[in-house]
Amino acid sequence: MNYCVRVNSGVFWGPLTALLLSVQGTMGQVPKVGDLAPDFTLQQLEGDYVSLNDFRGKVVLINFFGFI
Repeated sequence: MNYCVRVNSGVFWGPLTALLLSVQGTMGQVPKVGDLAPDFTLQQLEGDYVSLNDFRGKVVLINFFGFI
């Protein structure tokens, strides 16, 4: 048998529209080449905190990865 379930389009499009509008509201200006990156602080695996500002004037490569 072939079943077709019809869903009210508002159930799908309403939340999707809200999500897209909320993402658009959080986007700021696009940084230009040469602009300073905004400062942020993250916790290292050892528990210490490191800030991007600690590396001011140095080349920084940030690698976000997940491991188990």
